[in-house]
Amino acid sequence: MSPAHASLWIATAKGAGRPRLHGDLAVDVCVVGGGIAGLTAARLLQRQGLRVAVVEASRLAARDSGHTTAHLTELLDAGYVALRARFGRDGARLAAASQRAAIDQIASLAGEEAIACRFARVPAHRYAETEHELPGLEEELAAMRDVGLHARHVRDAGLPFRVKGAIRVEGQAQFHPREYLIGLADRICEQGGRMFEGTRALKIREGATCSVETARGTVSCREVVVATHLPVSSRFTLPTSLVAYRTYALAARVPAPPPPGLYYDSADPYHYVRTQETTKGTFLLAGGEDHEVGQDEDATGRLARLERWVRERWPGADVAYHWSGQVLEPGDGLALIGRAPGSKRVWIATGFSGTGMTFGTLAGMILADGIAGRESPYARLYDPARSGRGARAGREDRPVA
Repeated sequence: MSPAHASLWIATAKGAGRPRLHGDLAVDVCVVGGGIAGLTAARLLQRQGLRVAVVEASRLAARDSGHTTAHLTELLDAGYVALRARFGRDGARLAAASQRAAIDQIASLAGEEAIACRFARVPAHRYAETEHELPGLEEELAAMRDVGLHARHVRDAGLPFRVKGAIRVEGQAQFHPREYLIGLADRICEQGGRMFEGTRALKIREGATCSVETARGTVSCREVVVATHLPVSSRFTLPTSLVAYRTYALAARVPAPPPPGLYYDSADPYHYVRTQETTKGTFLLAGGEDHEVGQDEDATGRLARLERWVRERWPGADVAYHWSGQVLEPGDGLALIGRAPGSKRVWIATGFSGTGMTFGTLAGMILADGIAGRESPYARLYDPARSGRGARAGREDRPVA
């Protein structure tokens, strides 16, 4: 049987549909985008007593947040050797701390809101399969320790194939992202929030009263959160570049899955795996084979190479689902989160690289704090108006997925 060309997350967590917007509406904050950044921001704002509405052009948690591999990790794509060089030791330490805070926020919301999303704490491993990869691994380990990660060198990553060495980082996590986000959406609606699918924001107007115009009505509000993959309006000019990459993933049943954990290789192109329990059984998730959008657009070939990589390491793998997604690489390696440059009441979150679940959660935290008049300890580091540090993000800098 051919694998379904669909995300495992969408196939195993359907969720209730939400209506389209019909008519005008007034709230305190309008959130544009129903992925992890938008829904996290909406729920945190609502818990602060604000009236919120979420407008989503498609379905909730069905675009980028529905096409992830959902690794919750401090191992940022740019790597800590590069981040320390760009932001200094203190900046890199703050970046690491922000990822830990995002993982803790997901754990907290899942528990406090009684969301059954299979959240589990697991270790992460970055490993080298060749002697050639070991020096880079050792350099990254030293940088990780320097910026506060609980990382150590191990010889065995627990995988069913030999590695030359690995870094193990404790206290990382995994979950079912769509179960989590559907749960967040349910809580928002249960507490009086408004949620609209199939409702595309066409124009955002900023003033004493802001507005988000759609084809079926206008949402008036005090503040606007733009939590889409790319900001939906051309009025936002970002001082650092964003480069789009296409990434590929599959879910397979395997005879002997690896122990619970997140696993990243050091190859080029790189690969990453973990396991996930779902309503349809336990699957091995694998991702990688990334390339810049517009270059080598051979999706079939990329997926075939990813499948071959899995079968070489897990003989007998039965691929059930495969899909692709898109990630935006910021020029300096860190997401852009905060007030839109030149704006007072419009807030944006973009450039989540390959760790969108943690960056998206962090975005919700920073934006909720900012709208409430509190400055997050991470706000300056991720400020969209910061000067770009590096012309573009290069995949040669990326040690993990």
